[in-house]
Amino acid sequence: RILYGVIVGFLFLPNVHISTFYLTPELALLAGNLFAYLVSPKYKLKLTLQDKVRLSPDTYEFVFTTPRQISYKPGQYMRIELEVDDPENGNTRPLSIASSPTEDFLMFSTKISQSLFKQKFNSLKIGDKVKLKGPMGIFTLKEDAQEVVLLGGGIGITPFRNMIKYFV
Repeated sequence: RILYGVIVGFLFLPNVHISTFYLTPELALLAGNLFAYLVSPKYKLKLTLQDKVRLSPDTYEFVFTTPRQISYKPGQYMRIELEVDDPENGNTRPLSIASSPTEDFLMFSTKISQSLFKQKFNSLKIGDKVKLKGPMGIFTLKEDAQEVVLLGGGIGITPFRNMIKYFV
């Protein structure tokens, strides 16, 4: 992100030009976005559903096996892609990672709504595969944090489980 900012900021400077061609703010952003696309990971993980646990009438925990250790920070999220035909909302959703980086599985907890995506996610059976992209996000704790207060409610506590499990 810092390098992205440096590139866009440099190209946005009024005295930056190529011959008689001066860059506009739009072109600076376009160049920055092109850079971000080129350096971002292009792969998607394909993980298998290992377990599904009902936590409340409308909340479930989904546990996936990981073929290798996935590196992420407590508090990050991943984008989950399902085979669902939802032209209005698409076929991917961000879900907070509920498992700790110290655990050998990847877990997500979510409230199941009436959306096509959540209904499809809830219909997954043990052994089904899903595509994931990430990890992403900056809602993470500093490694040297001494005293922390976490305040959340409902399914919004998912990243807190991740953080507590990691640091305790």
